[in-house]
Amino acid sequence: ELQRSYLEAINTKLNPPAPAAGNAAAAGRANQSGDEKSLYRAELRALSTSISAALLKSSDAETKAHLEASRDEIAKILDPGGAERQAGSRAVAR
Repeated sequence: ELQRSYLEAINTKLNPPAPAAGNAAAAGRANQSGDEKSLYRAELRALSTSISAALLKSSDAETKAHLEASRDEIAKILDPGGAERQAGSRAVAR
């Protein structure tokens, strides 16, 4: 649960939801420095690498499933439009 909460928090920082119309306070919070986002992205890439290494060492199915889910979530955070692009390319290929 702690890992999921961490990834959700980072996702909100990197990919903030669009603020409601007229909500200047939310819009201000969404604006972050490029450096801050770069640091979050670097942290997620390092974490994904560590997870991949842990997967190679793990033999427990439950642990593997948890690690794979975390790695998949990190990939979605780093490339939020990736799933949509893949779905679109599959639709075009058919």
